[in-house]
Amino acid sequence: MSVIGNAGRSVARGLAIDQAQRLGSRIEKSTGNLKSETGRRIESLAAQIRSLGKDLESPFEAGRLARELQRTADYVRYRRSSDIAADTWRFVKTNRSVWVAGGIAAGLLGYLLTRKHR
Repeated sequence: MSVIGNAGRSVARGLAIDQAQRLGSRIEKSTGNLKSETGRRIESLAAQIRSLGKDLESPFEAGRLARELQRTADYVRYRRSSDIAADTWRFVKTNRSVWVAGGIAAGLLGYLLTRKHR
């Protein structure tokens, strides 16, 4: 009887894993366009900052900022959504002040949105 139970659990586990992988693939496809568009916008912002930096006395800082934005655009565009979420969660867990600040910001935003509708 336990052999049949183990086989059933094994089959159920295999089906669950397969379903989770298919769901992950569908989520990745649906977020792909959003990630590409976000990457393009960040890249455009980097190009604008680069061109503005040429007019400044110290173009070095503008160039540095543009490089960081370009790096961010590549990160958003080429990383899997699940990896971005995991990286974000890891950052929040190691920086508790970000967690608290996010909670405060969400609370204030909620307050302002509900106050506006009264």
